[in-house]
Amino acid sequence: MLAAELLSLREDTLEHVRGFFQDNTRVIVQILRYGRQDGTLSYRGDPTRFAGVILSSLEGALLISRCEGGPERLDSVLRMLLDLARAD
Repeated sequence: MLAAELLSLREDTLEHVRGFFQDNTRVIVQILRYGRQDGTLSYRGDPTRFAGVILSSLEGALLISRCEGGPERLDSVLRMLLDLARAD
């Protein structure tokens, strides 16, 4: 949510926000790689790029769910992301 306010943040705070996104991307990439290796996840393409899609989707869903739809909107996005990643 802080990313929506990037232009108003101090430089030191901005670095923490960037680190937060980088750390979360790394964790998601690890989850995607492990899931692909053990067969629980089956997604197309590069795990780093897909991690970016996941994180961006979640961040956007958090913003939108605060304005409209509430938790149901966020839940809908989460379910769609799981559907995209799950092995058949």
